[in-house]
Amino acid sequence: MCLMYWEKEVRKYKELPEEWYFRDTGVFRANFENGVEITGVSANSWEDYLEHLYRVRSSDKYVVSPELITCAGMNFEDLVKNESLINERIEEVAVLSKKYVDTYFLLGTPLFVNERPRNSVLVIKSGEIVSATNKRHGATDEENGFFEMVPEEVPLLLPQTKVAVVICSDFGLASLYAGCESELVDEVLRVSGKTDLAGKDVCVLPENVESVLLISCWGVGSKYVEEGEQDQYYKNQLMSIAWRIMKGSKVKDVIVVDRVPTNLSEELMKVTPTKPYNGVIRSR
Repeated sequence: MCLMYWEKEVRKYKELPEEWYFRDTGVFRANFENGVEITGVSANSWEDYLEHLYRVRSSDKYVVSPELITCAGMNFEDLVKNESLINERIEEVAVLSKKYVDTYFLLGTPLFVNERPRNSVLVIKSGEIVSATNKRHGATDEENGFFEMVPEEVPLLLPQTKVAVVICSDFGLASLYAGCESELVDEVLRVSGKTDLAGKDVCVLPENVESVLLISCWGVGSKYVEEGEQDQYYKNQLMSIAWRIMKGSKVKDVIVVDRVPTNLSEELMKVTPTKPYNGVIRSR
């Protein structure tokens, strides 16, 4: 990991994890503590993502996009009528992957399975989709209403590793299950407005997982954020969730591949970060 371009967060309390953030778009490389390296391709639009994607190396084993990059800039209601375009973009990555025979491409995209699309990550290698994972619960009521969520989705590990692949707000969901007694989980779900998960067999992180690869569009604008405080708000979210997961599981570190939304209302854009939170959060 090259620290020249990374901002290191100095922690006042030593029990908290260490943090490094790459607050820009582009290609970056970062290592988990176990030595696994990922190549993040952070972009806020499909066009920029493709431009950066052609800068990856044949030696890059895991090339990772942000969440829903194939539809970045589209409103939810536009996704279904752009299904063909989104599928063409998936195919474009699949075709490119044939040139990198040893590389896994992780692509955040809507996946059209039933009437509603799923918020998914595809794992593509040598022109083929070899595995996929779907989001379990959204960050907003709008997201939950538009996408088909899959509460009992089987956890996905990065191929040949003990790194769990997690999509955005499922990171917060993982912290609930990692840090809460099992008999209290359903009560917490109901209080927090996630009643559709109550009684379900939800597993975000398997027991043997050592690290988390977070594929996200993290700062999406919230009514709880004060204008001018949005960067600190979303950074605090990432840190507190990672800390709870590390305290309640064997997870040692988290790498985030992020983007920022470009299709929010003017009001929400005022409380939304303008730079992504690509980063590494690691226990001491």
